[in-house]
Amino acid sequence: MADTTITILGTTGAGKTCYLVGMYYEMSAGMEGYTLTTDDDTDVKLQKLYDRLCDETLGMDRFPTGTDNMS
Repeated sequence: MADTTITILGTTGAGKTCYLVGMYYEMSAGMEGYTLTTDDDTDVKLQKLYDRLCDETLGMDRFPTGTDNMS
């Protein structure tokens, strides 16, 4: 299996992390023959982030804190 690099760009607070967490959630189950996978520790971390995003009782605290660095 070949590794794939994805670059996502956007201003601070645009929702890049939320988009990627949502995409991972949808694609980990598979869609039209495509799937995303990761190691178990990262999978647990991403699932927890997704669960938090969906918890509307948290209000604005459900969104992850912004990052101020590039990775």
